[in-house]
Amino acid sequence: MSEELKISEHIYNNAPCGKQSNFADFQSLEEVFSSIPQDVQKLWPLDLSDKGYKTRYEQAQIGSEQLGFVQNVLLKAKVFNDQESYLLKFKLSFLDDKLVFDYDSILQKKGSGNNFANAIMHRSQEFLTGYDNTRSQLSKGDFSEINFQASSTTQSVPILSGGYVWANQGFDFKSKSDLLEMRKSFKAFAHQYGVEISDKDICRFNKPCHFAAFGCGVQGQDSQGRKVHLGKAFMLKKSWMASWKTSQPQAEEKRYAAAYNQRGIVPSSRRRKAVLKLSKAYQSLLRKYYEHYAPKQTKISKFEAYKRLAVKRFKQLIGITR
Repeated sequence: MSEELKISEHIYNNAPCGKQSNFADFQSLEEVFSSIPQDVQKLWPLDLSDKGYKTRYEQAQIGSEQLGFVQNVLLKAKVFNDQESYLLKFKLSFLDDKLVFDYDSILQKKGSGNNFANAIMHRSQEFLTGYDNTRSQLSKGDFSEINFQASSTTQSVPILSGGYVWANQGFDFKSKSDLLEMRKSFKAFAHQYGVEISDKDICRFNKPCHFAAFGCGVQGQDSQGRKVHLGKAFMLKKSWMASWKTSQPQAEEKRYAAAYNQRGIVPSSRRRKAVLKLSKAYQSLLRKYYEHYAPKQTKISKFEAYKRLAVKRFKQLIGITR
């Protein structure tokens, strides 16, 4: 990230040499991005040089929709370092005064990608927030936004786990129908594991992070057969339309994401700490189901503990190791 970065220059400085049919000319790109203030351009999400990534653009074409009233830029780029490589495709639309990122795909080509999802989306969110902060008197429909399909499937190479990953990055459902379908599916999924969620309780699930965070002691499996909490097992199999807007910076899903992605937290405690940022009603629901379904821990008396230790030491003394 450079203080003097201009988006048009970043594209052309990191594009293939020579004239390319899938690239708009430099002057046209410069004109398209001229409406974005320089202080915002330096937050361009495809410049992650401060995170150790390089960018190579493969496409930068200008288009229009709605009889020319909506201008957009189609972008395709490879973002990579020595250990990781990703291919991104998205459309940036100038809809009246607001900006809309429509991500078509974010494909991991190489590496683990543990932090890339957070890095690219955090920068995208910073970029749009910075842009909207330069505008005044925004009404409900004027806030800039990010949209994409959060995809999960075990039928591709590499396996896609976006349904779970993006639920932890502050995204909401784009439509009410997606939420209703998710509630119905999760209730049936939990039933398969012997967890019965009531109609009243399932209505407390309103955000993607509510499903992703759910744990009650009963475990499911991820695509590699490893045991994971029930919400993660479910979201690793689900795809949904995701949306993020610059409005409501203290929304529940954004508070959860900020806590979940906080630096310095060991992975095993991320979800526990993030849940504390969710509503009291949801926390109460989690507590109720955990108390009902969590395996009971068997407690033994001090006498029994000493007895077992004595037997173990006696066996060691006489050469019995098992």
